Amino acid sequence: MLWVDLRFLSRNWLKTLATTLIAPILYLLAFGYGLGRGFTIEGYSYLNFVIPGIVALTAMTTSFNAAGMKLHVDRLFYKCFDETLMSPISLFSIVIGKTFIGVVRGLISTAALLVACLVFSPLPAVSALFWLTLVVTCFTFSFLGVLVA
Repeated sequence: MLWVDLRFLSRNWLKTLATTLIAPILYLLAFGYGLGRGFTIEGYSYLNFVIPGIVALTAMTTSFNAAGMKLHVDRLFYKCFDETLMSPISLFSIVIGKTFIGVVRGLISTAALLVACLVFSPLPAVSALFWLTLVVTCFTFSFLGVLVA
């Protein structure tokens, strides 16, 4: 299940990144530069407080939508999810495969957003705990997306 979605992602990676980065970059522009242009809090710019929240928001929504929306669309609109269920793949493999594609897309879009944030402001310290938390967050929200779908 993961391999099929990874092949789709490898063919459409530019479109995927563009659609997942539009909203966070608009949030950065609106809240970081629009509303917080003149604010400084104890010597730190307001943008330094907004960037971690937008990174977390991107990880959560991208993971949830990547896992849940494709499954939801396949099930309700294309009516092809029944074929997946009839294939000789266990239900556990389907759930884990769809969850992992959400994790992969969440990590890719978050990494791309972190690179884009370098244009706006220096990033706060990114440690191994940050990446571990990011993976757990992406996995949790991706699994919730599969569960909801």
